[in-house]
Amino acid sequence: MTYRLDYEEDVLTVIDRLKDEHRDIDRKLSRVAEICRNYESGKIKVALSLLRTVSTEILRHAVEEEAIVARAIMKSKVTKEDSVESVSILQEHRRIKEFFEDKLPYLTNEFSEQKVRKEILEFIDEIMTHHKGEEKVVFPLA
Repeated sequence: MTYRLDYEEDVLTVIDRLKDEHRDIDRKLSRVAEICRNYESGKIKVALSLLRTVSTEILRHAVEEEAIVARAIMKSKVTKEDSVESVSILQEHRRIKEFFEDKLPYLTNEFSEQKVRKEILEFIDEIMTHHKGEEKVVFPLA
């Protein structure tokens, strides 16, 4: 997958696209969560596969937020308190990246199926909450 950031693109256009991507990602993650809540034996492999598939999209999305949205915030005249909260929200991307790289590949080797389901559901909830924080705090500052 080749992807280039367009630093000349209007920030409002970027934010609109990122919001649309939040909806799309959340829809895909809701499907994974639905599979995890179903508790059918063997379906956890399907959930893990879907989660791996969407990981590239989520990580690319996070890079664009950090590169373009964070840059716009730094250039704007926001207060220190506002920018601190937005930086904190954007730093959650590190946790997301660590989950995909350091935890997801080893979940089924280290945990019971019940624990894997719980880990995935907690992670999905974390991402969806993260998206809400970005839309409430980060995007308006940009």
